[in-house]
Amino acid sequence: MKRISVYFLALVMFIGLVFQADAATPRGDRERPLMRRGMVLGMRMVENNLYPPPMLLKLAGEIGLQKDQEKKIRDMELRYKEVELKQEAEMRIQSMKLRNLLSESNVDRKAVDRTIRAVSKLRTDIQLARINHLLDVRALLSPEQIKKIEEGKKKMRRRVWDRNPSGERPRRPMRPPADPPMGR
Repeated sequence: MKRISVYFLALVMFIGLVFQADAATPRGDRERPLMRRGMVLGMRMVENNLYPPPMLLKLAGEIGLQKDQEKKIRDMELRYKEVELKQEAEMRIQSMKLRNLLSESNVDRKAVDRTIRAVSKLRTDIQLARINHLLDVRALLSPEQIKKIEEGKKKMRRRVWDRNPSGERPRRPMRPPADPPMGR
């Protein structure tokens, strides 16, 4: 009985380790880069006065961006993208190493621990680089430009509210049912 409980405990610990490692590993082609994981992060950044550079460049005429500001923002975005791509590539490499470590018959726990920590550190580094990049871009804007962006946000909120005053999320229309197969 004691032997069975030891095996059961080892199995539970191994499953927990696998789930923890699985949570730390990207999903290959299906995983999008961290900054693109949905609009929620983007909206939270805008709400916190951190404006994505592509949005600023798109609104350049409306907010009065000068040509030198546009060039600086484009250059900063390019430098950030280079760093982000390198870090994401390294994170994927570490994740592949982790999967390889876990597939071995004799799992080296210390190596797994180091690899999971490396993946987590890279993920944190990417997030910090993104926030620092957005703060640097925001520092280029004048108070008048920030005020224009804020006014634009208020207008956008009013338009959304006018379309849906109940506050509920709009539902997508259902697709029409597929045509039944011929002969039925």
